[in-house]
Amino acid sequence: MGAPAYRLSGTIEGMDSLDAHSEHGSVGPRNPLQASVLSRRLLSGTGSRKQVWQVALSASSADLGVVPGDSIGVLVPNRPGLVDAVLEALGMHGDEGSPAPQASLREWLRSDRELSIPPARLLRVVGGAGPSHHRTAPADPAQGIDHLPRPDLLDILSDAVAAIGSAAAIKALRPLRPRAYSVSSAAGPAQLTVARLTADWAGRKRVGVASSVLCDARSDDPLRLFALPNPAFHLPADGRPLIMVAAGTGVAPFRGFIQQLAAGAPTRRSWLMYGERTRSHDFIFEDEFRASLAAGILSRMTTVFSRQGDPVRYVHEAIAQHGSDIDDWIRAGARVFVCGSQGVVSNVRDALVAAIGASRGWSPLRAEALVAQLEADGAYLADSFG
Repeated sequence: MGAPAYRLSGTIEGMDSLDAHSEHGSVGPRNPLQASVLSRRLLSGTGSRKQVWQVALSASSADLGVVPGDSIGVLVPNRPGLVDAVLEALGMHGDEGSPAPQASLREWLRSDRELSIPPARLLRVVGGAGPSHHRTAPADPAQGIDHLPRPDLLDILSDAVAAIGSAAAIKALRPLRPRAYSVSSAAGPAQLTVARLTADWAGRKRVGVASSVLCDARSDDPLRLFALPNPAFHLPADGRPLIMVAAGTGVAPFRGFIQQLAAGAPTRRSWLMYGERTRSHDFIFEDEFRASLAAGILSRMTTVFSRQGDPVRYVHEAIAQHGSDIDDWIRAGARVFVCGSQGVVSNVRDALVAAIGASRGWSPLRAEALVAQLEADGAYLADSFG
């Protein structure tokens, strides 16, 4: 299966190809639905190193035409403080005219330009260089926590202006990119599971463009939303067994799957494998998942936590630990869904190849061929972000 034109969470690529699939007048990247945040609920504990919020939107899943497995593209205005910093680097005041009719430069930068990810042209102008300062809180690549671009626009903008001038730098700025989040509910108001991105970089406090708005109870900024369908990643209509593997906020679509199963989707054996940092502070939706397990909606749940001191720390290590059982499920026709950072998805696939090889006494090449066939048959599906 070919890679989708967008990521589950993060900035969206391939917007022109997405537009081509939108019917004239329908909700899409160029004709988004106006909405707002209906409610926010903090999921992570006070001792977590990151905040994860459950965000309910004023638009319903039906309004947007999405189901679990799909994503929602979110466009939010840039923060006023970021716009001020960009104007300062440009040597502008903000009341100057802009390429948009009847919009000041400040208004245009806030609502229409990408001010986080530097455009390729400006990177070329400054030689692709940015500050080499280290972040004070390095990312955990196995859990896919930090997805902020490095360097960002402010890291290079002053040098670019010095090289080509403000007018050329302004012209090089790209349209504001939507951020994409997986749908994490089956019905009612559309819900997103959002990690609030923050990092110390080059002496500045960095925050995510969309997550800073979605997770901030003080924010009432308007949202522009559109659907990012991903039908290959939907809950299958048949009753074949289901293995769901996730780390961090990658569990979002599987919360929706479990809600669909509870609401009457064809019954089946289902197994959730989930990894996070700590059980006490980072196990989001724990009560919901345990209730689903007790009710028989989930047949099995395996959890691993990377900062608990346990010998099995990451979800791909749990694949190895339970390899024989996983292979039994695959022999019985199970579909395997994986969601997480690119590192998680890659590690899980490698672990599954090794687990099948160990279970069946096969060579790595033969086990790899089986996983490739599962992918081709739609029995192994992965969606990644970051």
